[in-house]
Amino acid sequence: TPQGAGLLARAALARGDGAAAAAIFGPLAETSLEAGAYVARAAFAAGDLARARALTELWLEREPDNLALRANLELIAKAEQTKGAGR
Repeated sequence: TPQGAGLLARAALARGDGAAAAAIFGPLAETSLEAGAYVARAAFAAGDLARARALTELWLEREPDNLALRANLELIAKAEQTKGAGR
């Protein structure tokens, strides 16, 4: 279940095993907000702004009042502008 997978992923993170958490959360990114947020943050950190934006927008469509998602989308937009200006 997504809840069980989330528990396993959180346990992996608590042990410092980000690779295991990513492997667990990755397939759930479009069906679990927690997983989607984790994968979007990891994508952002890795510079994959397109993936971060896609997941954040997907979840904003489902949860339009989620202020954290709105803030994350603003951060992504700023990073995209910075990246575009650096070309």
